[in-house]
Amino acid sequence: MGAPTPTTQAYENGNVYHLSWTATWSDTTNLSDTAVIDVSGMTSPFTGGVKLIKGWVNASAGIGVLLEFDDDSTDELILEHPVGASGHIPFDFRDSPSGGKTYKGSGGTGDIVITTTSAASADDVSMHLETWLSQADTSESRI
Repeated sequence: MGAPTPTTQAYENGNVYHLSWTATWSDTTNLSDTAVIDVSGMTSPFTGGVKLIKGWVNASAGIGVLLEFDDDSTDELILEHPVGASGHIPFDFRDSPSGGKTYKGSGGTGDIVITTTSAASADDVSMHLETWLSQADTSESRI
């Protein structure tokens, strides 16, 4: 066995990128810094990173979820869905000064990653993320 293989569905409309992600566990293997949005694997012109705008994370009560920006030293927390909480936790960063949440570090990939704790068989996690994609030429970026 091993950690679950998530099912993903993504679509892009210009610079706006939507991702739906779902996984169901069959054992106790946790995910550790597993890419949900692989910024380092993006293709031109969108290689400048992402700005997380809004979304939600849903999890069963037995599993803990950290959604973070990947960094070499300490990942940057986006959202925690704690063990013991069940259901839907929405987030919306549109009212922040930059209109979203962006990776501030310099040593990592800036990928959006998931780490889970206390996984058990039949636990499930799903999420929907809305991001703005940044072009490598920042003159046309919305980040």
